[in-house]
Amino acid sequence: MKTDSFKEMCRLIDYTRRSYLLREWENICEGKSIAKLSNRHIHYLTMIRFQLPCNLNTIMQVTGLSSSAASTFVEKMVQAGLVTREANEDDRRNVRIIPNEETMRIFQEVDRRLDSLIDFLAEGCTPEEIKAVEQAGELVCRKILAKKYWIDSEQARDKSKN
Repeated sequence: MKTDSFKEMCRLIDYTRRSYLLREWENICEGKSIAKLSNRHIHYLTMIRFQLPCNLNTIMQVTGLSSSAASTFVEKMVQAGLVTREANEDDRRNVRIIPNEETMRIFQEVDRRLDSLIDFLAEGCTPEEIKAVEQAGELVCRKILAKKYWIDSEQARDKSKN
């Protein structure tokens, strides 16, 4: 099975998305202290955004950070005013990390701008090409979502070995 062009596409998409996200984050947040978050912190924040609100354990699983590194990351996000911590009355150790409204607005704006970039990249495509891209996207999403449980299980197993 030859998948070289698919692999290259995945790498190009990831590189383009990350670069664009970092640049747009700075533009959207210009003049605010959060505009100066490190690239690494912006990357982690984008990794966990669809899990929020969540607990520290989820952040560790999604990002691959250790407990202390995840705690430090959350503390930096709290200090930046992007998230808050909420204690769980039933289990004091299980603190929920909750994004604030401004954080959600920033991500909505990032998504809007990323959608515009994708639309720009699709300009000039024929209806057949758009259909092919759409079908490929549906297939890839279906395959990834079908494997998600397996991937999450493997990551949890690897962490328990360490």
